[in-house]
Amino acid sequence: FRLTITHNAGNTVRQAVAEMLKANIESLNPKFKIDVVPLQWSDYLKAARAKSLPVWPLGWGADYADPDNFIHPFYHSEGSLAKRQNFKDPEFDKLIEYARTLVRPDQQEERFAIYRKIGRMAYDVLPNVPYPRQSPFIVTRDNLQGVYYNSMISGAFYWKDLSKK
Repeated sequence: FRLTITHNAGNTVRQAVAEMLKANIESLNPKFKIDVVPLQWSDYLKAARAKSLPVWPLGWGADYADPDNFIHPFYHSEGSLAKRQNFKDPEFDKLIEYARTLVRPDQQEERFAIYRKIGRMAYDVLPNVPYPRQSPFIVTRDNLQGVYYNSMISGAFYWKDLSKK
């Protein structure tokens, strides 16, 4: 069994993910061989869009604070990542499309339950393997207030919130 895992050259996080996958998969059986291949970013994107990468780590950060920002791209047949993985499942599509119609405040419990069901289905089907994102840390003086981690702004903070005590 031989498999190639690619990552974009220079991205040490994705390289580390690829190397961890290699080490763990190869430890399962001495006949398993994994090649880790770096590609230039432009080649990496072209190959991903052409659906020619068997395994490729890619990061995804929230664009907006809603489960649909992850569910649709990853698990709907028209989602940007699902399309690159050739993932199509009519049951996922139906649930995602229905969840997107539940926008009123009195529908939020039902919406939550549907996204939870989609998450469980994704866990069972495993069209992709999510891996954790590193947690950033911010070091400041103890008299500086208003510094906090906000994943919606890529680990940065707003200067307007800063003050000294």
